[in-house]
Amino acid sequence: MKTLNKTKKAFTLIEVLVATTIIAILTAIAVNSYASAQKKSRDGKRKADLETVRSALEMYRVDVGSYPSGVTYAAMINNLITANYLKTTPADPKPSEYNYEYTSTNVYSYCICAHVESSATVNECDCSPGNCDTVAGASCNYEISSP
Repeated sequence: MKTLNKTKKAFTLIEVLVATTIIAILTAIAVNSYASAQKKSRDGKRKADLETVRSALEMYRVDVGSYPSGVTYAAMINNLITANYLKTTPADPKPSEYNYEYTSTNVYSYCICAHVESSATVNECDCSPGNCDTVAGASCNYEISSP
């Protein structure tokens, strides 16, 4: 008579726990990297938006002779869109939390501020009121002003 040698091959509990721990650590690293990339992407859009508005304001000043003065960001953007210097309204990528601020106390200078999420690019604003938050309580920390 033949005897069958039945040995089951399986993972031990320790091996399963080690593999699960490694997967969990790799997942945590990937999620953190993804969140950091999203912040950098939103900051890039904010900076590009402000540069677009700066360019439109400079074209406006060349044609009109002055910058829009004493108006809000929305009113200034509407002026630029109406005069065909901009096609769309640049808005913060997280409009429920942050917004852009525009300040011009005279017709010869302006300041546009935004809140950037990356702590690597901090440029304290001299803009007044310099408050770019709608919900989060964050102040403006990135500024573009007239040349």
